[in-house]
Amino acid sequence: MSEIKNRPVIGMPVQRIVKRAVFSQSPEYSWAVEEAGGIPVLIPLIKDVLPLAELCDGFLLTGSYADVNPLLYGGDTPEGNYSDDLRDKVDYALLKYAEETGKPVFGVCRGCQVMNVFRGGTLAVKYQDLIETYVEHNMEPEDLDVHSVKLEPDSLIALTLELNELPVNSLHRQVVKKVAPTLRAAAISEDGLVEAIEDKENPQSYSAVQWHPELLAAAGNVEAKELFRAFVDACRIAANNR
Repeated sequence: MSEIKNRPVIGMPVQRIVKRAVFSQSPEYSWAVEEAGGIPVLIPLIKDVLPLAELCDGFLLTGSYADVNPLLYGGDTPEGNYSDDLRDKVDYALLKYAEETGKPVFGVCRGCQVMNVFRGGTLAVKYQDLIETYVEHNMEPEDLDVHSVKLEPDSLIALTLELNELPVNSLHRQVVKKVAPTLRAAAISEDGLVEAIEDKENPQSYSAVQWHPELLAAAGNVEAKELFRAFVDACRIAANNR
């Protein structure tokens, strides 16, 4: 029982596949959290997630097929856009609750984007906003490195991994455009896109990456596993300090 008590509960919102009317989530997120010492819990897209949030020690905002709704940051809805307002509402509710309670949040892909928008930043949509990029950001297979990112020397991710550059995978269409005032860019891709963000004052409680470390971790990538371990450890420390 003591071992279970020392394993923080990590809440992860699911995504909704509207055409099939089902909730789903890639299993690699749960596997990465479990291997890092946490207990993964899927959070359904429901009206009131706070009772579930109270059971969690931290939150992993996962990727999704749905874009963050451009209306949240004053953007235009691009052609072919698919967004899910319910997922946006759940993410916002979890982020607001996390800020009120000090429970850490780590974002992946869409999670990175919504965390930036929640704090007042903006997004761009590739091709729609004519982003000039020569790096492939929609790659297959999804568990292999496709390009490199440069890490800010004093960023949490650089200090955690003890690296200044990192090969990553990439699978996204929205990207961070204007970084929110309370955040900073922690990693930049070869073509100048923001690939990681973190809170300027307390990055252990609020950080995110644009790539998919859960897929890399499932393939045995050591650095990707370390990112999840550091996040789960932060959740454990925060829980013990409450």
